[in-house]
Amino acid sequence: TKEHLRGFMSHNTGDVIETLVTLATVPDHPLNAIYLNGLLREFSMADRDAWWTVGLHGLWDNQSSVDRLIHWAGRLWPHTHMETASVDLAACTLSWLLTSSHRYLRDHATKALVRVLSWRPAAIGKLIDDFAELDDAYVAERVLAAAYGAAMRSTDAAGVSAIADQVHSKVFASGKPRPHLLLRDYARGIICRARHLQKDLASAKWPKSDPPYTSDWPKIPTSSEID
Repeated sequence: TKEHLRGFMSHNTGDVIETLVTLATVPDHPLNAIYLNGLLREFSMADRDAWWTVGLHGLWDNQSSVDRLIHWAGRLWPHTHMETASVDLAACTLSWLLTSSHRYLRDHATKALVRVLSWRPAAIGKLIDDFAELDDAYVAERVLAAAYGAAMRSTDAAGVSAIADQVHSKVFASGKPRPHLLLRDYARGIICRARHLQKDLASAKWPKSDPPYTSDWPKIPTSSEID
């Protein structure tokens, strides 16, 4: 149960993460990425970082399950056959690796995620739906960066248009996109790619996706609050 796992992870964090990542891409396994995704979302960002993100740091470049997943995904090609469930599980797991403060780990995970998502518009749309509004803005930004990379590698006008629809719905439709420069830039890049493939650069299909934006200014804590 999750209660037993929480108790175990306080003393064996590395082993818990190693096991969860190993099982994450196994379809129908009770501890796969669906379970991992639900578990990580139960924590606040700070509490999640305290065990998951810190634990990931020690597993990179250590012949761990994290290494194996990234290296496997990094060797994929668009024509590589994968079951839909496996694509979604791998993409979800790689997305959660993006919490890492280890630059090489998160950069390799981003590139691996691009490989998994390339020419798979349905998987990209699902991932954007799951992560574009995550409480960790950095993960949301990197997921959109990978989606943008995958969109740029595709010439499937209909597929990229569907991705642009999802991005517009999650990021721009409200008229107040998240006040995050790179996140908005990657999201807009996907829409620009869709316009290019449709040969309609002036398309009004995705309104409010071009600057200037009217986002609310983020709350800046006072000195006393920081103290």
